[in-house]
Amino acid sequence: MSKPIVFDSLSYAKMLDKGGVPHSEVHATALAKALAENLYTQSEVDQMIEAALKRFDDRTVQLREEIHKEFHKIHIDIKDLRLEIKDVQDNILKRGYTALAVILGVIALSSNFIHFTH
Repeated sequence: MSKPIVFDSLSYAKMLDKGGVPHSEVHATALAKALAENLYTQSEVDQMIEAALKRFDDRTVQLREEIHKEFHKIHIDIKDLRLEIKDVQDNILKRGYTALAVILGVIALSSNFIHFTH
């Protein structure tokens, strides 16, 4: 349970006046106003902390969801790239086998041509 701050502005003004501070009533009034407006009770501080923690938790959940979505997209992209790489590899193999068949055919024809011409 919080205790309210007790500030006796009249007593404070008298202390300032005795100390030789000019315009002591203005100082006392300004301090009383500052204390009344700028201080929070423990309950208010607890509520502000709780609200800030809730915003933090909500944002953390939101960021986790966004990260999860991005990882899912990356996973799909990796799968797609693997398929593309496999297609390229298959294409290279097909072209290599075709080139090998053509070379072997040319060698066979050349060999037969040389054999028949001699």
